[in-house]
Amino acid sequence: MITPSYKFSVCVIGGINIDFISTVKSMPKAGETIVGNDFVVTPGGKGANQAVACGRLGLNTSMIGRVGNDTFADQLISNLNDEKINTDGITKDKKKHTGIATIILDENGENSIIQTPGANYLCGDDELNYLKSKISEFDLLVLQSEIPINISLSAAKIAKNANKLVIWDPAPANELPDEAYKYIDYLIPNQTEAQTLSGLDDVLNDKQALEASKIFLDKGVKNVIITMAEQGAFGYNGKESYFIDIPDGIKVIDSVAAGDAFSGGLSLGISEELEFEKLIIYGVLSGSIAVQKSGATDSMPTIKEFNALQVKSGT
Repeated sequence: MITPSYKFSVCVIGGINIDFISTVKSMPKAGETIVGNDFVVTPGGKGANQAVACGRLGLNTSMIGRVGNDTFADQLISNLNDEKINTDGITKDKKKHTGIATIILDENGENSIIQTPGANYLCGDDELNYLKSKISEFDLLVLQSEIPINISLSAAKIAKNANKLVIWDPAPANELPDEAYKYIDYLIPNQTEAQTLSGLDDVLNDKQALEASKIFLDKGVKNVIITMAEQGAFGYNGKESYFIDIPDGIKVIDSVAAGDAFSGGLSLGISEELEFEKLIIYGVLSGSIAVQKSGATDSMPTIKEFNALQVKSGT
């Protein structure tokens, strides 16, 4: 049973969005107009989701990013403050709107997303200078690819030069510079991202996941964990590999932000200095909680939910 101590400090630098979510029976085809079942506006952005996941799981968490000068910005910052996330590293930009994600969610819990980055793509020297000034206070840096890749890469360099650990969730699925891989302690792509980054035709099973992981390790990554939707997750670090199934009885309601929740569980495991297999289990447990709830940031697991699922699943 985990009791939050807030002694381990995590910094997340990345995307902060407002999400517009429409639920439908099935995804529309090209040129087709369909009638939606429901619509919600909710906080999101992979960076903000990851920060909330870490915070709710008992980690001392700070968020660095950029929002627009609009009502969405105020709402998002307020939400993070309510979650006890340090938002001193978030700036408002007068030139762009806050990042927006338009999400279509079908009855099986699968999603399609259009991301309009807005102010997220203006992250630059201000964010990096803030990170430099605070890096000694953090134990772990968590990244994604919702801000300019060169800024994420520079952030990873800052962290590694200060001997800090780095998690990188390479979403959305864009190419990473070859230089980036050597700064990554934990690369956590999903199947689509693993396929894009590795150049393989498919990453559908453990054999293909191992092949992709070896490609990433050859480029300098220390540990690879590929999240594989309802199958669970596959991890490989050059010495050992594990395929972890999702717990029994998980009913997927909304798969949005499951990977972000995985980042939170992984961060929690790292804070406890767990062995590699257990790190993957923590990520899977955290993601499994998120898929049973609607929304993005709102679906991130609490420590109470995590402890309950850990006991129920016997892990």
